[in-house]
This record gives sequence, structure tokens and C-alpha cells, in this order.
Amino acid sequence: MGQKIEHQKRGDQQQKMELLTNISLGKALRDYRKRNKLTQGDLAFLLGIDQKSISNYEMDARYPEEEVLERIYGYMPWLVNNGNPLESIFDYVRVRFNNLDPKFVVTNILNLKLDFFQEDERYMLHYSSALTYGNIRVLYSPDKKSQGVLVEMTGSGCRQYEYLFATDGFTWTNFFAICLHFQGVFKRIDIAVNDYLPMLKIPDLIERLNRFYYTSKFRTINWHGGVHTPVTMERLGESSGSTIYFGAAKSNVRIVFYQKNFEQAEKYDVLPEDYPIKNRYEVRFSDDYAEDVAYQYLSEADTTNLVLGVISNYIMFREKPQDESLLRKDWEVLQDWLIFLNDVPDVHLTMKPKQFSVERTINALSHQYGSAIAMVKRLDRATGSNYIDNIVDKSEMSKRHEKMLKGYLAEHSELIEDPNWSMASD
Repeated sequence: MGQKIEHQKRGDQQQKMELLTNISLGKALRDYRKRNKLTQGDLAFLLGIDQKSISNYEMDARYPEEEVLERIYGYMPWLVNNGNPLESIFDYVRVRFNNLDPKFVVTNILNLKLDFFQEDERYMLHYSSALTYGNIRVLYSPDKKSQGVLVEMTGSGCRQYEYLFATDGFTWTNFFAICLHFQGVFKRIDIAVNDYLPMLKIPDLIERLNRFYYTSKFRTINWHGGVHTPVTMERLGESSGSTIYFGAAKSNVRIVFYQKNFEQAEKYDVLPEDYPIKNRYEVRFSDDYAEDVAYQYLSEADTTNLVLGVISNYIMFREKPQDESLLRKDWEVLQDWLIFLNDVPDVHLTMKPKQFSVERTINALSHQYGSAIAMVKRLDRATGSNYIDNIVDKSEMSKRHEKMLKGYLAEHSELIEDPNWSMASD
């Protein structure tokens, strides 16, 4: 087993080096050196070479030997991503289909062969059955067809799905388009941005949160379980890394920043500096926001700019000015934050207007209690009992439901205040 793992490591490293040999390093080396305020001599010392070699590399006059490339990769692993320190991936996808058979979903939407899926009768996400292939799950309840069929892919499930179609030119736009064609409803989409540099220092951001050097649309911001409470570096636990949660756990959009290398170091017993991804920035979209993101992704097909645009719309870290009369929204934006966002336009998420209606209430009743109501109704018919009528007679409508029913039964003319409203002049 040990030889197999070591062989895999060598294979992975060889693949990285092959990627590096196809990339011009000049600009990347200069950017790295200037960002970290290093001279050519400083960088030469770090890499164990002479300053003249650094100068030649930066001018693309000479290309590093493989041994030097190994050292460069140790400091700049993001070079394998075409010199971009940020890469984005889908990290969780959940989409529901109504009135479709689970086997149809496997073969026609996921485009996978049913033979490779296993039956799983564990109770997951309120579904009693599942067809699973690794971390790709198709959930359903044979006795509750009103629940529909739910496709769920965790982070590893997303990687697994990408791998299956890697040679076929697969893109997530294909999958999203097929889902929407079959009237799928996206319930959750998580997009993660991996930062190989890192571009942001998360403990520094936490310190700014403590000092209120930021503006945000979120009412709740937590870090390691605290909500706007003084946090010391000891409490942050530098050994396990730092995490910031923007937004409540159940909100339609939640942003999470954490030090990925510390997480992986603790998980696999390695040094944080040995793990290439330094930070991860996750944006978790639920319900209507997930639906909106699916459409926005189809129109742009750029997950990194989409995520950065959402982050920019919700959070802005700032520098405290000398002029204390300035409103916080007028403070200058932190320079590192501006570089991180890279001038992406804000992305505004929208929610579908929900009709406050009788139909919506009936749908909710059917979804949650339809099976129980059917059972009691059949019991009434079989035994002559009146459980359903008794339940209704003993129940009272809330004021909200009384108004809902009144609006539902009203004529159109009774609902309109001014029939000439659209023609009214200023």
C-alpha cells in the first residue's frame, strides 16, 4: 500500500511539472516577488540559486531546470493553474425533479448507466430510498411521490461526476441545461474558490471584524462560534486554522472563509505549508438563490467571477480613516480586498416572488401531510368514523389564513383599489 501511495505522489508531481513546463514563469515570478516585497536577491536565496538566474527567469530569457521548478512550485503551487492563484469548483449540488422516475433521472439526466448504481434504503434528507454511485445520489420515496426525486452530489461527488466525463469535454453548463430542460428545481449549489497564494490573511480579516472595519449586508457574522465578541489569537487556534461565517446557517446565501491548509494538515497529519491550497472561500446558495445562480452560470459560465461578484456585493473590508466623521460606507476599501476582488462587478441575487396563496398552502399541506391525510380519509370510509371532519371542525384559521381565503374568493374588481391606476399621470 505504501509503495502504491508513493507511486501516486510521484505521478501527481510529474503531472504538475508537465503543466509547469507549458507556462511562462516570468510574469508570475515578478508578481510573486513584488506582492511579497522581495528583492531578486531575496527570491534567489529562497530558491537556492543566484540573482542572475532570477533576472533571466523573469525576463523569460532562460527556463528553470526541473529541480528549481520543484522549489518554485513549493512557494507558488498556483502556477499550475495558468498563473492564477484562484480556481473555482462546484462543491455541492442538489436539484429536485417532480413527476420523474428515479431511474429516468439516472439514465437521462445524469447520463449514467443504472447497472452501476446500488439501492440504499437509509433515510436521507427526508427520503426513504436512494440509488447511489459513490457520492452521487438519487433520492426518492416510493410511497411519497409528491416529494419528487432529488439528485445530490457532495464535493467528492462533483469531482467524481467530472472525472466520469473528463474525456467527453464535460462542462457543468451541460448538466445545468439538461436539469432545467426537465424542469429541475435547484435547491442548493455550493461553489468553492481555492486560493493557492494566499491572497487574503484570514486572521487579519477576523481582527478587522473585531474592530468593525468592514461593511456588510449580513446581520450575522461568526468566527469559530463567536458573534462580534473579542477574539484573541489563542482562541482562534492557529494550529487548526481560522474560519469566518458570513450569514446565518439557514439563510439563502452563506459565505465561509477558512484556512484550508490548516484543515488538511490536521486531517492528514501533514504540515500546513506542505498543502498547496492555502485558503478556501465557499459560497453556499439555497432555494431561490440557487436557482438564480444556475441561470447566471449558464449565461456567463465563469464561476470565479460569479462568486467574487457575490462576495463583493455582500462584504467589503475597509481602512479606518483619520477623519472620524466619515461614515463607514465612505471609508477606503482595504487594498488586499480590492486585489482579491479584481474589479469584478457586483452580482445581485434575486428571489422569485412568492404568491401568498391558497395554492401554496395546499401544496405545503400535500407535501408534508398528504400521506397521513390519505390514510385517515381511508380509515373514515372503512369504519364510518369522521376523523377528518372532526379535525377541521376543531381547528381555527389564523388571521393570515382568513385574509388569504378572503383574497382568494374575492372578485378581481374587489381587489383593485383604482382601476385607472396604470393610466394615472404624475
